[in-house]
Parts: sequence; C-alpha cells; structure tokens
Amino acid sequence: MDGITERGRLLAAYDRAAWLGSDAVLKLPTERITHYIARETESDWVVSFGRLTANADTFLVIFEAFSVDDAAHYQAGAISPPRADIDYLARAARAINTSADAFGSASRSYNVGVLPAASGEWWVYLYPAPTIEGVWPHGSDVRYRVSHDGRRILEERRLHKEVIEYGPAPEGTKSGVHTAIMDDIVEDTDVFLVLTRRPPMPELVVSRSFLFTIDIDGRISCTVRR
Repeated sequence: MDGITERGRLLAAYDRAAWLGSDAVLKLPTERITHYIARETESDWVVSFGRLTANADTFLVIFEAFSVDDAAHYQAGAISPPRADIDYLARAARAINTSADAFGSASRSYNVGVLPAASGEWWVYLYPAPTIEGVWPHGSDVRYRVSHDGRRILEERRLHKEVIEYGPAPEGTKSGVHTAIMDDIVEDTDVFLVLTRRPPMPELVVSRSFLFTIDIDGRISCTVRR
C-alpha cells in the first residue's frame, strides 16, 4: 500500500503541474506542440512542451513552464532554438505514444501521466479528464509499465471499469465511497482522486475482502471485512 500511496501522490503532483503549466502555455502559439511532459526537479516540477522528431529519437522542447512564487502559478517561456533531448523526454514521449496506441480511441477526453519506474522503465497512466468544473471523473483508467526506451508495453493494468462522476458532496458528507471491482485492493488512481478532489475528503473503497480508507494525505489503512 505504501507503493500505491507514493505513485498516487506523484500522479497527483504530475497532474497539477501539467494543468498549471498548460494554462501558462495557452498564452503562447502552440501549434507545433504534440506532447507535454512534467518532470520533478529538486525544487519543484517543470513541464516541457514539444514534439518528437519523425523517427522518434529526439524530443524538441519548444516551451517550458515552471512554478513561480508560491508554486500555485506557473510561467512559460519559449526555447529558441528548440532544445533537443534524446534521453528522458524522448523516452517519456515514446512511452506516451506506445501507451496511447495500446489504449486506443476513447469517446471522451483523457489525460496522460508518465512517471519513472524502477530500472529506468516507465509508469504511464491514462485517465479521464474533467469536462465540467467542480466534477471529478474517476474510472475507466489504465496503467502501463513501459520499457526503458519507451517502445514496448511490459505490463497493462486496468484499474477501474466505468467512469463515476464525483460532483459536489452533499452538506455533511464525511467521505466518498466506491467498490473495487477489478481487484481486491485500492489503486493508484484512487489515491489520485482523494488528492485532487475539492473540497478534500477521505474515500472508502470496498473490495471483496477489505475495507480501505484513503485519508486526504493519500495514506491508506484497511480492515478485513467480516
């Protein structure tokens, strides 16, 4: 469960950086951008916007966004000429493409997050994007483990089935609740939901054998169902 908490926290931080960075970049001409990739640094997250070259061996960074002041705001600047990256960003962009191809088309908008895994491999998440302010979609999501070079799917894990739209909770609600159907455990995106939903509240996840509680800081506890 510690690993689930850690990945869920990282995905929430990635999503926040991508959201704030994208807002900053929208003020700039973005027609040459095909990918955005957030990356954690020693001080905060940096979001690189650009595209892969035709043979996918190089990622060209066209804009970069980074936090300013209280980290609640990002500013973006052009990289001229575009900076060529053949390592982290190129591999991450290929991992995104490989995962998106495996996932296929969808009837709604999806977000993507790519995080470093062990041995230089990648975790790539595809999860539904919010389309209504104040409503948090959850479900119909997938996590891929992708090879170091970003070109091969090593593992596919379907996390949830149908999308649940979490709107504003009724007054007095202490927590959300849903049932784990795909497996007998909580998932990374369950933690992600708790960390991104507003106002924050815990989530109860009922599986076949356990009752899990995800606190608002992402920590997970469980009891055995009788």
